Amino acid sequence: MACNNGPEKLSIDKDFEVTTFENRYQIMIPDYMDATDELHEEANLQFMNAYRETYIIVIDEDKNEFINSFKQIESYDTTMSIIDNYAGVITSSIETSEDLTLGQPKKTSINGMDARLYLMEGDVDGIPEEISYIFAYIEGKDRIYAISTWTLKDRMEKYKNTFFQSIKSLKEL
Repeated sequence: MACNNGPEKLSIDKDFEVTTFENRYQIMIPDYMDATDELHEEANLQFMNAYRETYIIVIDEDKNEFINSFKQIESYDTTMSIIDNYAGVITSSIETSEDLTLGQPKKTSINGMDARLYLMEGDVDGIPEEISYIFAYIEGKDRIYAISTWTLKDRMEKYKNTFFQSIKSLKEL
């Protein structure tokens, strides 16, 4: 079932399409992926290619609403950055809901915005093969973005560069 002939090499200029959400942000999506609404009920943008088993979703949230909500329930750590609080909340909920192993976060910057990248892999209910994910959490001016990309574990090496190209293309408008 493995279809890994080395990493996919796509040109961001030729093989991706710009996708914009409500004049708030844009992201480049591989042109072989199609829009869908069946991956995550809270996602603003959802794309997939079932044949290649590649998936990308983007969720964005109001930064102040996140801070206020988590301060109210006393789950906001004022000694940590906003993006570390957000990434911590989301990754811990994913990690506990499925049998997944979470890698260490990588601190980075995406188009001038503070970001955290995580690799995660493991078993997901109802899927016979292991899944590999790349999660990106990005702190924009007024919003926080969560980008999730995933494929079968034996295909991640092939699609990892493509997923990173999409993640690194996120821009606020």
